[in-house]
Amino acid sequence: MNEEMKQKNDSIKFPRTQPPGRVYWCWDISYECNYRCSYCRVDTWRKTRYISVDKWAKIWDKIYENYGSTHIRFSGGEPFIYPGFNELLVALGQKHTLNVTTNLSFDVNEAARALAPIADRARLVISSSYHPEHVKLQDFIDKVLRLKENGIYTSVSIVAWPLFMKEIPSVKKAMEEKDIQFQVIPLGGQFFNKYYPQGYTDEERELLSWLSVNVSNKASKDMFDFKVNEGDRKTKKRLCRMGMNFGMIRPNGDVFRCCTFDKRAYLGNMIDGTFSLLEKPAWCDLEQCFCYKAMIVGEEEKTERDWNWERHKTGLYSVEKKPTNEEIVAEYEEIKKRGKTLQVLLDNCDSDGAVKLLEQTMAEFPDNELPYLYLSEIYIRAGFFAEAKELLEKASKFTNSEWAKGFYFRLCGYLHASLGDIPAAFEYYAKSLKISEDDPYTWFHVAKTHMKTGNINGAVEAARKSVLLNPHITAAVDLLKDLEADIS
Repeated sequence: MNEEMKQKNDSIKFPRTQPPGRVYWCWDISYECNYRCSYCRVDTWRKTRYISVDKWAKIWDKIYENYGSTHIRFSGGEPFIYPGFNELLVALGQKHTLNVTTNLSFDVNEAARALAPIADRARLVISSSYHPEHVKLQDFIDKVLRLKENGIYTSVSIVAWPLFMKEIPSVKKAMEEKDIQFQVIPLGGQFFNKYYPQGYTDEERELLSWLSVNVSNKASKDMFDFKVNEGDRKTKKRLCRMGMNFGMIRPNGDVFRCCTFDKRAYLGNMIDGTFSLLEKPAWCDLEQCFCYKAMIVGEEEKTERDWNWERHKTGLYSVEKKPTNEEIVAEYEEIKKRGKTLQVLLDNCDSDGAVKLLEQTMAEFPDNELPYLYLSEIYIRAGFFAEAKELLEKASKFTNSEWAKGFYFRLCGYLHASLGDIPAAFEYYAKSLKISEDDPYTWFHVAKTHMKTGNINGAVEAARKSVLLNPHITAAVDLLKDLEADIS
């Protein structure tokens, strides 16, 4: 790894110590594009200022001196049609980390050779966009795989264009069969005399919601919530670190504090040398916030999470290492052990202690679903159904074992039963029992749900199965005694 990437804060003129701890850029290097997609509304009329790679390198060396190693996400337009773009990436990748949004229309073999000096996920990620109007699926997948074979990590996204939304599940399947990370992006703008994403039909919205939590890229759910569930974000004046830890660069070199062309957010021009970042948070006067991940003061934990602080705080991407089977088993066993401690806390009515234990476990094992599942169970018991549902949705993103899937389905059943949706509850219990028909806790919940419908015989049968499988579940034993007393 290039030693310059490990630059210490004391050698940086204006170090960023507040979350997310470094500067992030979105650089629309040009709005020119060789595709004309039906769903794209890029401002192609906005002019691009072209300067040499050497001049850009000097500008970004100055950025490095002032702010240290920053993260640059290129977009457009199509970045790879910018003259000398491969050389620009190599020059900037010596000191900064890079991400490029691209349609992959370029020669990937040539790019792989040119980008070999920075072909390391710690420096470069390609975020490719699949456009069915212009390229065949298999040809696109072949390009992605060729880049990955050459050490260039490449993910894929697709815009949820209504005319091919029904094809997206098959695209998802094809991508994930090849271990390609896949993301779905909601449509934005006016099409078919409707304004999207609000213009989606109920059926389209339901499919998009399902895709958002079932594709391999977890950012899909956050983007769905931001663009579809939250809708237009009318906001009050807010104190924000956009412009301090983030800059939006336009094709002519103009820099704005966030994703807008509003002059109130203007910071100067990078090419002309009139630009500098803010040195402290500033109030945002814009009436509507378009920032997918705004850096609001007072929401530092959210900022760290949204901007992948744990991955980026050293100036690098962390390479995701797949755990061994032994490591997975050890992790689950540790969390299950804590689950027993959790049960003791709950038995002693120490709900605060139980929640604290689970929050600590979540922080220690952020990609394991068990802490989310345990905490959702506590919330269901307490009647906090919205909070429980949110936790279950998070857990659904990474169900790493069959046992955990069974636990997840059981809790979904418990939640639906608590909300009075008995048919849905039994559907989820059936899914849980299909994974493990010998789970005494699921049978206990089946018994409790039968009682809600007045099906005493069904409740007795399920309670007996629960006690037979585990006679130490006190609640099941007591329930069976009460039921047998009622029918005797």
